Amino acid sequence: TIGSATSTSEETLSARELDNYGAATLANFYSNASGLRMASSATFVNEAGASFSFISDAAIYDAGGGGSF
Repeated sequence: TIGSATSTSEETLSARELDNYGAATLANFYSNASGLRMASSATFVNEAGASFSFISDAAIYDAGGGGSF
């Protein structure tokens, strides 16, 4: 789980690659708050057979430097 349905903080992935091979979820307490900031060419890779779910309206966004999902 990335973030928390009971937390207002967001998570940052910076200058790294995160490979998901299982079941990942993204959550944030406020529906209009961002959940995952991608910074400094960070990359999130959802591998074949993996799943990614959003809990609430949390978002993934580029925080500068060309992050990708």
